This record gives sequence, C-alpha cells and structure tokens, in this order.
Amino acid sequence: MLCEWEMTMFDWMGRLAGGVWHAAMTRSLPLAMAGSALGAAVLMAGSVTPPLPAQEVAVETVLYRDAFVWTGAGFEQRDFAVAGERFVDPARVRADRVVTLDGQYVLPPFGEGHTHKFETEWTVQRFSPEMLRQGVFYARNPGAYAPNIARIRPLLATRDTVDVSFSMGGLTAPHGHPEGAYIEVMTQFWYSGFTREDFVGEAFHPVETRDEVEAAIARVQAQGADFVKIFLQNSDTHAERARLLADPDYRNARDYPDFDSIVGLDPALAAPAVQIAHARGLSVGAHVSNAADFRVAVEAGVDMILHMPGASWEPGYGLPSEVPAADVLALAAQRGIPVVATAAVRLNPEHQDVMDEVHHTVLAALHEAGVPIRIGIDNFGLTTRDEIDYQRAVGILDDLALIQAWIATGREIFPERAIGAIEPGFEASFLVLDADPLTDFSTLDRIVVRVKEGQVLELED
Repeated sequence: MLCEWEMTMFDWMGRLAGGVWHAAMTRSLPLAMAGSALGAAVLMAGSVTPPLPAQEVAVETVLYRDAFVWTGAGFEQRDFAVAGERFVDPARVRADRVVTLDGQYVLPPFGEGHTHKFETEWTVQRFSPEMLRQGVFYARNPGAYAPNIARIRPLLATRDTVDVSFSMGGLTAPHGHPEGAYIEVMTQFWYSGFTREDFVGEAFHPVETRDEVEAAIARVQAQGADFVKIFLQNSDTHAERARLLADPDYRNARDYPDFDSIVGLDPALAAPAVQIAHARGLSVGAHVSNAADFRVAVEAGVDMILHMPGASWEPGYGLPSEVPAADVLALAAQRGIPVVATAAVRLNPEHQDVMDEVHHTVLAALHEAGVPIRIGIDNFGLTTRDEIDYQRAVGILDDLALIQAWIATGREIFPERAIGAIEPGFEASFLVLDADPLTDFSTLDRIVVRVKEGQVLELED
C-alpha cells in the first residue's frame, strides 16, 4: 500500500518521465514459495557451505531433475546442475543433493533496460524487492546524481538485491534535458535546497565543444560510470531550441515540462562523444525523442538507444516525425543496436488511442527491420511487467519474442558476465515457474522460486 508521500512523488515522477500515475497498473506479486514443498527443497538445495578455515571452499553440487529448461527458443525437458554460483554439466559431476522439479519450467531472470528507481537508499529498499519479485535481477540506470550512487552501490553489491549498471549524469546542451527535471521537480523530493550549480557535473553535463565532451566523459568515468549517456532531443530543431533556451527570460517564463522547449546535445557532438567514450572502453546509450534523434544516434555509432522514437508522443507531433526512415532502420539492424522501447512510459487516457497508434507503428517498423527491441519502463509509478503487458496489448512481439527480449535485456546490461542462459559456466541464476509461460503467460505472476547466483531469494510479501 503506497503512502500519500509516495503517491505524490510517483505522480511527479510519472509526469517527469512523460507518463501519468495509474495506480491500477502497479502490482505486488505473491511469493509462491511459502508453504511449498518444492520451495523448501530448492531452498535447501541452493545453500552453499561456508568457507573452511584452510581457505578451501566446500561447494555443494545440486542436480535438478525433471525440469523443462529454457533453450532460448522455448523449453526442453532435461536435467541441469549447479555448483556454488555456476551451472555445471550434469553429466560430469557427482551430485551432493538431487532436487526433482516435477515438470516445472526454468528460465533465466529478466532485465529492466531503463529505470531511475535506484538513486537513494530509500529507492533501493523500495524498488529492489519489487523487481526481484517480478523476476527482474538486472537493471540499467541511465542518469543519476553521482554522489548518491557512490553511497548506494554498497547496498546493491549483494545477491539479495538487483544488480544495477549506472551512467551517472548524461551529456546535454546548456539548459537542456534533464536540467529542468532536476531543478524544478527533483528539488521537491530528494534534493531540497539544491541549485543548478549543485547538479552540474554531477547529475548532468552541459557541453558545447568537443573538449567539453572529452572532459565530461573523463569525469563520469572517474565517478564510476559503467557507460555514457547522451541526451538527443528534437535534433531536427536543435539550433532554434538552443537559441531560445539561451535567453534567461524565456527560460524563466516556460512551464516545465514544456516539450516544445526541451533540447539535448548538439547533434554534431554525438559522433565525437561516441568516439571518445569507446576509446575509454565505455559504451554509449542515447536518449532519443523522435526519428531525427534516432538517425543521429545510429549514425554516430551508439551501442544502445534508450527510448523508441515517439515513446512520449505529445499532441501536435505527427507520425512521420516518429518513424525512422528505412535506411537508418537497416543500419541499426546491421549494427545490432538494441532499442529499449519504454512504450508504456506515458499512459495518457486523453490521447491514448493516438499514442497506441504511434507505438504500434514505430514498434512494427523496428521489428520488421530486424532492430532488437528491449524492455524498460522509465516510470516510477509503473513496473517492468507493466511495460511487458502494454507491449503484449500493442501486439507486435508475441509472447516468445517478449520473453526473449526480456532475458536479452539483462544480458546486454552486463555483457561482460555469463548470464541469460541455463548452461554450464553461466551464473546460476534462474526462475522456477509452475506452467509454460508460452501457453500460460500468467505463470509469470506467480514465480515459484527465484535463485540468484546459486542462492534462493527469500522475499517478504
């Protein structure tokens, strides 16, 4: 049950993300392990013997039998085994314990590709259990106040929490998005009393030259960024918007969020930003608003796109400005650039029919071109599962493709880790379901057991 303070905050955050609060969209999934013989058996099986004094670690090997195991394209009936934190070949180990799953279904955990729910100690405590209940073990936070991330990272460095990748502050134009969001909204909650100067270089990085881009990327890397975020916003009208925002009278008179005034990074700096980040070993994700931004991002060589064009469609913008051209869609597909759709980021009953049309059209164009679609919500009041449900309703990806995308999202958040498969050598993280989600999608609402790196998660209701 949300308290009044949470409701107020989520309402603001929903508008900040381009969405509106919709209490009916939130859910608290039951922890079906309670009272379950299977849950008790897996709990025992997932335990790891503590280290011995002689610096030797006794690792229990557990053989799981009679399971339908995810293959990447469906399920096959087979055994699998876990030793400590890794899957091992069941044919090459001697099991210390055998657990029979009685024909239940096993698949890897999911990813949340765009969330800002991890920024303070409170948000970690509030949202990590919520995601874990939904089977989401991996999350990407593309934009946050860097000093806070340094404080919360120790809270996230456990098997009992979601694993999160951070970009720290993103690169934008002077007075560009997300400056207004921090100054006019976030100061009402976590950052009371903060001024623009407190956020510059910590929550966002205004840049106008290549040298400033290089300095900003060096700074976010020193702050511990896992990747770099660039903000592209209405690139086709960047010059006019930047000119308007340079006028302090105009800035002071505008009512945030005024979508006609928001601007992002100078499109001419996108390719240099990617080159500089890649030279430092950092990948780059791009915030985009429309098809013009999508083109700039793809041609610049970004590694991921953090919104589909038109995700936060507003009245006055037409479909042609949202659907990328065929040539740039082909280039994105060729380069394998994943697009985190965030299709449900803005649920606006007043214009929902038109928004549904925009989302259906853009998702169809991406899918038909072979551009990888990934899962993320970018909304404080909604969950990753709400994004899945909305995309199911839009109807471009079938249930198999949605599950594949949901799993792939986690794998791409941490590309250096062996996750996203039930195979020897991979991290022993998995979900146990009581039915085949390809024929009964509701089984994802009643996850029986969650195992993270060989350890069964015990979550409070």
